Amino acid sequence: MQVQLRNYQAEVVRRVLSGIDRGLTKFAINSPTGSGKTIMGLAVAREVGGNVIVAVRTHNEMTRFYEDAKKLGLRHVVIGMRSKVHLCEDCLDGCDLEPEDIKCDTCKYYREVKKVLNAMGGDDDLDADVSSIFVAKVIDEKAIVFLRHPPDVDAKTLWNELNGCPYQWSRVVARYEWGRGNTLLIVTYPYLFIPFIRHAIDFGKPNLVIIDEAHNLDNVNTLLERVLNAKTVDNVIKNLSDVYQRNPLTSTYVQDLIHAIDEFYGDVDKVIKGVSTSGELKHVNMPKLKAALAKFNERITEISKRYGFSNVLDKAIQDAEELRMLGRRKKNYVRSFMNTLIMLQAAVTSSNTEWGRLGVYSDGGSLVIKPISVRPFITDFLRWVGDTPIILMSGTMPSKSYMRLAWGLNIDDYIDLSTTVRFGTKVINIDTDVTTEYRQRGEKMYARYAEKIKSIITGSVGGRVFLVVYPSYSVMRNILQHIGDLGVRQVISGVEKSITNLASQARSSDRLVIHAVARDRFTEGVELVDNGRSMITHIIFVGIPYPDISDDYVKDRIADSGMGRYEYLLEHAKIAIRQALGRGVRGPSDTATVYFLDHRFKYNRDWRIFMKTIR
Repeated sequence: MQVQLRNYQAEVVRRVLSGIDRGLTKFAINSPTGSGKTIMGLAVAREVGGNVIVAVRTHNEMTRFYEDAKKLGLRHVVIGMRSKVHLCEDCLDGCDLEPEDIKCDTCKYYREVKKVLNAMGGDDDLDADVSSIFVAKVIDEKAIVFLRHPPDVDAKTLWNELNGCPYQWSRVVARYEWGRGNTLLIVTYPYLFIPFIRHAIDFGKPNLVIIDEAHNLDNVNTLLERVLNAKTVDNVIKNLSDVYQRNPLTSTYVQDLIHAIDEFYGDVDKVIKGVSTSGELKHVNMPKLKAALAKFNERITEISKRYGFSNVLDKAIQDAEELRMLGRRKKNYVRSFMNTLIMLQAAVTSSNTEWGRLGVYSDGGSLVIKPISVRPFITDFLRWVGDTPIILMSGTMPSKSYMRLAWGLNIDDYIDLSTTVRFGTKVINIDTDVTTEYRQRGEKMYARYAEKIKSIITGSVGGRVFLVVYPSYSVMRNILQHIGDLGVRQVISGVEKSITNLASQARSSDRLVIHAVARDRFTEGVELVDNGRSMITHIIFVGIPYPDISDDYVKDRIADSGMGRYEYLLEHAKIAIRQALGRGVRGPSDTATVYFLDHRFKYNRDWRIFMKTIR
């Protein structure tokens, strides 16, 4: 199918292709919502030819590339329109494990798929006599059904259609199509930035890599985040109890292990309780945490010796996995717990790991462990991809200097269309009577904000969905105490977590008010559209959405970035505003009335300049 590019789209495609011809490899395209970034990227892919990888942040975002690839006549395959977890038969009724905790090599369905992969020159752990005719039959009659299904098809239906694992069959088709050449492979971020997941698509180097919504690379480190709390520990203990009930005579170690885990979490709970009271991440007392972990390790060594195991946790993982394979329990929480312990051990014993420094925090009820920097992830990806051209695309791309300092990524050509290509209409209002500056926060200011928000909503003629954007959850909670009943349906981010439910409420309400926090899923991940137009007609910014500097994780990120604090905060606040604006203006027919409630939008020099770029 022939697609006519707009003039600016054709110019971007020409500029990128010219750069590739001159040996450039790192391109960034900053272009507003509705400008057709997907088409631009795929048009470059069509001209470059060969195999191309497209990486998107979420499975929902695959659909756009999937549909536009069809328009451009590009052969395309998808590894999972939903995550591995949500396609696993053991997790169809709900699973709170991480993908790396699901070990496919123990699954009977994977063994069948592995035979096919092996016959195609892929995984070589198993020998199999599988003819190429059989492989082609599988591709045509089975796996291709999965790759062409709409994303809303029920996963159980897919299992019935394929008589096997949809995720693994998608790997078969991806390898098959990749071998044919000129294939667009659509995946999510982990397939590029997590080495043990990237192995699943390492069929050979691509000719081009396209990374969509690339501003989200700033959070790629959270892909390895681990959490320990009362719920996760309770799941581990239940898992172990099932092991014991299955065979008490051979599982006598279980009771001692349960007691050790319970005692360990009791010590951890003392470390994390009271550290954070308003949801922000706070550093924990590392000497106390280290002592709790050392005490637990001693108990594990003691139990292992008592029962003659090299490591009783390894034995528990093995027994829990046998239970899972027998269908007695769907998830191996013991393995997940072990992976968290490994990461925690690295955090308390080393100042540097292969993923840089690990941060250990409390959010009031959980112990959170995660890498601080995104730099190691991007560096590892760049090492893998070599001199293959990379195109980063976003409507809210960070600055070139930010990507160089915070990400370690040097962009060869930064193509910025944000001030030359504009869609829709924004009606801008600035109120200078309020501010969320720290020194002026208090009940009086919160009450004043509440009155202004109520006045805007109740006094607006028309208007369908009002998106109120707060700088933090604590500010939102304080202001909501003063707002009360507005006479319309209100949804609060954090209380309501489902984007699907949010969209349903927006369609069924004459008016809806969404209270959300900058950078959360309701200000960045939501797309409320009806008949091609955005349902969000009013956006209210409550102050400037700087990252919360009372959050220790934010402080660690700033220190790691190589930037000054103000420069870092300014960069993130601008991106947060542009993201929220993109919820209201998504195309040329959209109009959004926007209220900026803070005097700094008018009187601060940096914000005066910024306001000129969004009008």
